[in-house]
Amino acid sequence: MNIRIGKKGEQYAADYLRALGYSIVKMNYRILGGEIDIISRQDGEVVFVEVKTRRSNRYGLGEESITRTKLRRLNLAMHRYLAELYWRCDYRLDVITIQMNSFEEVCNLRHYKNVQVT
Repeated sequence: MNIRIGKKGEQYAADYLRALGYSIVKMNYRILGGEIDIISRQDGEVVFVEVKTRRSNRYGLGEESITRTKLRRLNLAMHRYLAELYWRCDYRLDVITIQMNSFEEVCNLRHYKNVQVT
């Protein structure tokens, strides 16, 4: 996927979350074997957010790219982040999918809250 489009989608997602009252703690947190696109906080809860951006459905919907392997990597990254900061708090994983048009404007944004990591 085009890295520029992915970064643009992450920025749209961060702006969307801010508008809902989330505070953005960190973007693009990387560990060996994984990355978390956005780490945010809302009402005392840490919210980890995976963002999937598409300009077309040629390779499927963004939701379809969240595989079990991807969820396991996200789970590992979330726990490592929490362990680094010694946080004992409530947390969850959200997924935001963004569909852009050819002008790179958002046509559709879906926010899936509390995605289960199994």
